[in-house]
Amino acid sequence: TAICVQQAPMASGVHYAEFTLVNRGGWIKLGVVDARFLAEHDPTRHVGWSDSNPAVRPTDAELRSTSPTATAWGWGYNTALGSLSHNRREISWAGQQPAAVGDCIGLLCDFDDGSITLYKNAVTMGYLIHPGAGAEDLRGRRVYWMAELHDVRDAVRIVAMRHPLC
Repeated sequence: TAICVQQAPMASGVHYAEFTLVNRGGWIKLGVVDARFLAEHDPTRHVGWSDSNPAVRPTDAELRSTSPTATAWGWGYNTALGSLSHNRREISWAGQQPAAVGDCIGLLCDFDDGSITLYKNAVTMGYLIHPGAGAEDLRGRRVYWMAELHDVRDAVRIVAMRHPLC
């Protein structure tokens, strides 16, 4: 898992980042992770693990507990399925569609209403997260951008920027 740790976590206002899928060897999930996850987990513990390098493979229980989206602290767009991954669930949403290598996924976090809006190649796909949508929203949270990578071949470029429409 790659976590972009800024000086301070995002907790208010509107924030935007673009994630470009550079290469995919496995599951990639793009989103945010609550700062409390970092206090309880070491995301570098199994660096170098993949199906092709099983020597450092975590147990299934470790994988579930160290993957941000397998906890209540992580929200991720599952690029393979298009669903929202959160708290060991895959949640369907109105704009759901998978992404491919080369696609640019924009995420707009709005802490005033607790939502995340998803853009795919500059087209608005809809709310990935909003109050009442089946997953806890972002209100009152302190989060960082994250890309959950499950294979050593996975590669994502993350650029935090001002939203083009803000």
